[in-house]
Amino acid sequence: HLAVESGYVHHGFMQYPGEEEGLAILSRYPLIFQEALYQREQYANSLAMNVFFMVDGVRFSLTNVHLPWDSVGKREQQILAIDRHLREQNADFHILLGDFNGDTGSSVDRFLRGDQSLHVCEANPAWNDLACAFAARMGEEVKPTLDTVNNPRWSGKKSIYAPEVMDRIYIRDHWYETELEEVINQLNSTNQQAQTDMQAASIAMTTAQTAQQQ
Repeated sequence: HLAVESGYVHHGFMQYPGEEEGLAILSRYPLIFQEALYQREQYANSLAMNVFFMVDGVRFSLTNVHLPWDSVGKREQQILAIDRHLREQNADFHILLGDFNGDTGSSVDRFLRGDQSLHVCEANPAWNDLACAFAARMGEEVKPTLDTVNNPRWSGKKSIYAPEVMDRIYIRDHWYETELEEVINQLNSTNQQAQTDMQAASIAMTTAQTAQQQ
């Protein structure tokens, strides 16, 4: 329903085993391939979904992840398996995004950016954090995605948690700077349009619910 209301014609959804929720990807471009990595031991049973799509003849690999919140060890095992799998793929560009359940500077983040190894393994080539790159170019600070201070969800709660950047977008660091500039501009434009689409979808859903109540 959300895909229809937001105008994203192409989408994929993979439900978690035994649960109502899962991982989804909405796209303006046809998804030519998609796979789930969970329930597969070679990928450490990672909650991750990988898709491929083409833009003007360029092949993109995009992976949406949801790493476990309750175990650093499991997060490290899963990101190792995911990174190893993506390095074996044939794509012009790799994008890795989702809920990493760890702040900037965590072992998973440092591994992906090439600042540390995990179990004697390295992310080579490394990944770039798109939000950090964009914020640096704009002279801004990276905003938290889990905001326990300003998010209405936490309103009135006596939380001891500080705001953190749990959700991130990484791009594989293996192309020239001019190409990276083009990708950053394109993704920023797409993100702004996506926010507009989602707001329109929310208004449409609210209007429909109001009409039903009347």
